[in-house]
Amino acid sequence: MSGLENRGLKKRNYSAIVNMMELINHLPPIKRARGYRLYDYNQRVYLDLYQEGGRAILGHRAFRLTTVIKDVISKGTIFDLPSIYTKRLEQALRRRFPEFPYVYLAASPEGALRTAALYLGREISSSDICDPFRRTERRGDILRRYPLVKDAQAEEGVSVLMPVIPFSMGGSPSVLCFRHGPPEGFPLSETISPVILAGALRALNDLKNYRQADWFKEDLLKGKGGWLQRGIYITANFEEDFYAEVFKNFLEEGVLLNPGYPGPSILPAAASPGELKRMVDLFSKYPG
Repeated sequence: MSGLENRGLKKRNYSAIVNMMELINHLPPIKRARGYRLYDYNQRVYLDLYQEGGRAILGHRAFRLTTVIKDVISKGTIFDLPSIYTKRLEQALRRRFPEFPYVYLAASPEGALRTAALYLGREISSSDICDPFRRTERRGDILRRYPLVKDAQAEEGVSVLMPVIPFSMGGSPSVLCFRHGPPEGFPLSETISPVILAGALRALNDLKNYRQADWFKEDLLKGKGGWLQRGIYITANFEEDFYAEVFKNFLEEGVLLNPGYPGPSILPAAASPGELKRMVDLFSKYPG
């Protein structure tokens, strides 16, 4: 087994990660972010359809999130220390996913994969995670769950749910929710910074405040043959070889797509009429 596979990565996954990193680096350094807009140092504005793959679905500086994080930092509890937020976040996840009541919090995606492998009793990699937005008929016992997406049929036969939490710092927290209780002696959740856990808890609770934009329509991209729309989520419906060029074309026009093929990219919950027109025009124009 190669070093990549030891870290839960297969060669194709590694290539996809490299491609994703190369594309996101076409975005200039960002000075500030607010709502669904990113501002670079030249004050150019980018409409964020990436939203960290759902981790920023509430927008940047969302609701009371900044206040909560500042409050925890002001107490000096920044580093990875035991805190009340571990149990609180676990309880919130049990309420949200009652069919998967056994929760494990990992400090990184790699740690989550290792723990999922321990639970399932076999080696796994990121390619073993079923993603509802990937173009595949394959189903398995590990499912990625995106915010505001419910698919009971997809969850049939699933033993491990990996929900995308609408908040993250450096990939933490990475969450596992198990359908059945783990074996005796199974590890407890990792110790994670209270800043991260408090932010994740606040964001998870704030999902109830999410409202789609007034202009949102289920068929907003109807007739845009290169794209598939499922609610607010958009995925590429064309070959991967063309994706990098399409990503760059969108970026040149001030719209940031998910740098990972085929997405999902996410329609923002707020956009001006001009931004909406530009966004829809781009989906009409590309891939051509």
